[in-house]
Formats: sequence, structure tokens, C-alpha cells
Amino acid sequence: MFFRGFVPENVRWLAHREDAILPAGKILNADGTVSIAKIDAAKRKLVQSLMMQDGVTVGIYEEMLAILQTVQEPESMFDAEFIVIDNNAFPAYVPSCIPAADADALAEAYESEKNDLAPEAEVLSRYYAGVRILDEHYYLALFNKHKSENIRCLPFYQKQQTAFTDAEATVAHDVSPMVLADDILSGRLEGSVVVSVERVQNAANNTYDVLSFLASQCGTTFALNCAEKQEKIEPETINRYRAILKQYWGVNADFRMLDFYKDPAAGTETKQISQGEIISTIVRQCEFAMGDYQDYTNVFLTAPTGAGKSVFYQVSGIYLAQVHKAVTIVVSPLIALMQDQVTQLEARGVHCATFLNSNVSHEEREERLNAIHNSEKSILYLAPEMLLTTSLETLLGNRRLGLFVVDEAHTVTSWGKDFRADYWFLGDYLERQRRNGLHFPVLCLTATAVYGGQDDVVQDTIDTLKLNNPILYLGRVRRDNINFDIHPLEKTVEGSRDEFKVDHVAKQIEKFVAEGRKTLVYCPFTSTVEEIYNAVSPLVKNKVRRYYGRLNRVEKNAAQEAFRTG
Repeated sequence: MFFRGFVPENVRWLAHREDAILPAGKILNADGTVSIAKIDAAKRKLVQSLMMQDGVTVGIYEEMLAILQTVQEPESMFDAEFIVIDNNAFPAYVPSCIPAADADALAEAYESEKNDLAPEAEVLSRYYAGVRILDEHYYLALFNKHKSENIRCLPFYQKQQTAFTDAEATVAHDVSPMVLADDILSGRLEGSVVVSVERVQNAANNTYDVLSFLASQCGTTFALNCAEKQEKIEPETINRYRAILKQYWGVNADFRMLDFYKDPAAGTETKQISQGEIISTIVRQCEFAMGDYQDYTNVFLTAPTGAGKSVFYQVSGIYLAQVHKAVTIVVSPLIALMQDQVTQLEARGVHCATFLNSNVSHEEREERLNAIHNSEKSILYLAPEMLLTTSLETLLGNRRLGLFVVDEAHTVTSWGKDFRADYWFLGDYLERQRRNGLHFPVLCLTATAVYGGQDDVVQDTIDTLKLNNPILYLGRVRRDNINFDIHPLEKTVEGSRDEFKVDHVAKQIEKFVAEGRKTLVYCPFTSTVEEIYNAVSPLVKNKVRRYYGRLNRVEKNAAQEAFRTG
């Protein structure tokens, strides 16, 4: 059994057990801290010790990582099952058990963004994916190899439903549950613990239920004080943003009422919240941050496609530019998407938005950056790759960042793990800006995010971006105006199944063109796009366009414009 994420006192107790894989002196320094250098040097000894021992043996998670760096398919080799005992009070970052100097060296190495790490940092980087410093304590992100190796993981603590109270909060809502768990376990918190949360939905957090149980076992109580029950947004505040909406979206435009779950962890009952109320909340957090009031909160919102999610940051961004001269950065995954957003804003008379991507020439890029520096442009769309390779000073000049938006936020974990690695590093980027003294809220928007269960995209994204208990608006994402019309087909001609599919789709495209129906055809591979395009009749090919990543810029822009206007 390997114990993951336990506080230093627990780790020292484990290391001195008789059934420990290695003696304490082989994994601990003289002061009782964990020595990754010793563990890394003892990889063979760890393997030999496991092969010689019978029955249950215990170790810390870092020892398991060392073994997995040496052995493939460990359970087959040792003819035994590996089990991880997880301290589920720390779902992402865990309390550091290594010396402060080592944690500092690792943090400095990750912040330097250099490819060549110092030897001591290089060893540490094989065990820890990140470092955070909160309340002068270090927390580390372990490489969770047990997931990729399909090693069974058992939570250490039970859950206990968290209670609500009207008592005054003893802990601010921006204090991380990670710090709370550490403080409870280390005895730094005494008496009743009352945490302030902005909204009821924020209470639907599995970590709070673990903390509630943890507190009860440590002789204290844990409860939540919900600010939402005490606070209302005044109509005149919403009218500020309604004026912007009517100015640019039309005199008849008004904020929509959207359905959001009251308590998504408990059921499907919904309530309606106005776009204007949510914009008020977003701007309020921005103004908290710009006023150097660090008790601001990030926002995570899910709503269906077509619900007007872009309005949340566009109206907020226009207001922040007009009133505070602040910049809104929008991280967007697709070039076509950001170009389309700016084009639509321009058509409405909003001329303060621009974008930067690989399609923009060097001269255009400099012109757009100068426009931002001179306050001519204040809403900036860009891809994460450009964000991570360009300093904020270069992007903003001397201006203040008011709001940081991650559009299509589900891509942070789904794309970041696969083919857009820069999404995976957005959390570290944001953490670095905060360490440098910059304060701004993060707004995440998506229509594609599972909440709860094994594939909890919402919580996974929150953890990856280090959003630290954001205000949650989890909306009903079902689209009543979308129908799925599925037609099973029988292959009736000679040739392969793929050839049949290509021929059938080409004929359908010819039919849609003849009927004047604008249609999108999604393909799994670029080669399929080319095969279908080549199979389409020359008589209608002038009405058909291709679009995929490797096409040249001119052809992609032409295809996008033809689809938009044709």
C-alpha cells in the first residue's frame, strides 16, 4: 500500500513502521523531511525489497513513483496488487514533505521555463508536476501515475454532509480547501470553522464534505456561511450593463433569463438567473481585484450553445474598458472562432476588440499591440500558445488586466491532455502571475462540461486552473432547438465500407447544395475531408469548401468567409 498526500507527521510515522518497504533512513533526511534524492537513488533497492517481502508492505507515494520509473507492469512482476491510499482532503496539491530549499528550487525551475533544469530540480521534476506556496506553506502536485497504470485508489477519509450556518465566517471564501485541510490536520485551527462561500452551488464541493468529516474527527466543527442568502444585486447596477447591451446589440435587446441548477449535486431542480445579474457579479469581482482587494472570486459557468455566453465577457469587457481602462483577455481555442467574434463585434459598432494568432503578420501584430497599449483596443482574443510565449507586459503595455476569460473551458483538460499541451499549463501561468502580484478574476465558460462522478470535467478544470472555489453557475445545457435525425444505412454497393461512406456523403452534399441548404460536415481525419471533397461533382464544387488545420491561411480565411456570407 502506498500512501498519497499525507502531512509530514503521518509520513514520518509510516516511514518508521516495521512493515515499511525501506527503513526510514533510506527515504528521510535527518530532520524528518522526505529526501527525493535518496528515494531516486534507491530505485533498485525498492524493487529488491518488494520482491523479498511477503504480506502487506507500506510506503509513500513517491516510492511507488520511483518503482514505476524502473518497472513496467509492476503487479505482474511482483505477483501482488498495488493499492494507493489517497488523502482525499487534498485532491490536487498535497502538503510538501520535502525540505523548503528543495521546494524552492523546483518552483524556481518551473518558473524559469528553461529546458535545462539544475540536477537537483531535474530529479524532483520526475516526481512533482507543480509547486504552490499558500500562507507560507508549500504544496506539491504529484504525478498521478496510479491513474495511467490503473492502480486501485482508495480514499482515506469518509464524507459528511456539510452544514450551513448563519454564524459569522471565521475563514474567508478565497482560502483554499487545501490550506484548510492542512490547518485542521496540523492543529492550526481550533474551535468552530465557518467558511464563507459566495453561492449555494459552491457548497456542492466534495472536498467540503471531506473537510466536514475531518473536522469532526479532529474535535472541531465545520460549516458554511453562504453570502448568496444575504446579498442581492440592485436593479440600477444591472441597468448599467443593460445600457451597454442596448447601445451595441440594439434598442430592443435585453438580458436573457437562463436556467441554472439550484443544487446540481442533489438534483435537477433549476432556477432562472438573468445574464445581467451574472455580468454584475463578474464585474464586481473585477473591481474587487482592481481595488487591490484580494478577496475576489473566480467564476465558472456552463450554459448551452446559443445561450449568449460571449455576452458575459463582451459586455463586462466593454464596461471595464470604458470605466477602468482595463483590458480583457479571452483565451480561445480556434482561430476561426476568435476572428468571427471580433467580426461580429465590429458589425455591432464595438471597435475595441482585436485578436492575435498565427494568421496575423508581424506588422499587423505590432499595430494591434500598439492599439492595446494606446487604449484603442481593450478586448484581446488569443490562443494559449501565444499567451504562454508572450509576456503580459508585451501584450498590455502599462495597462491593467481586468478580466481573464477561458472560453470553451472544457478544452483545458480534454485538449490539454492530448494535443494542445499549452492548455495544460494555463494553471501554472495564472499562478505565476498571481505570485508576481497581479490580481484579476478568471471567468471560465463552456457548454461541454460534466459535473460530478468519475469524469468530473468541472472540478478537473477548476483544479487544473487553480481557481480555488470559484462562483459556480452550472446551467441546463440541453438544447431544445436541436434535433438528432439518425438514418442507419445498409451498404448496397461493391467496395469498402469507407468508400461507401465517402460516396454517400458526397451525394448528400450535392443534394444539400441543390436545395440551397448551408451544411457543415464533420470528419474524423483530414484525409477524409480530401476524399469527400474530391468525390463531390465538379458541377457543385464551387459551392463546397474545405477547412482544417494544415490548410494555408488564405484558403482557410476564404472558406470561413464563404460559409459566413454564402
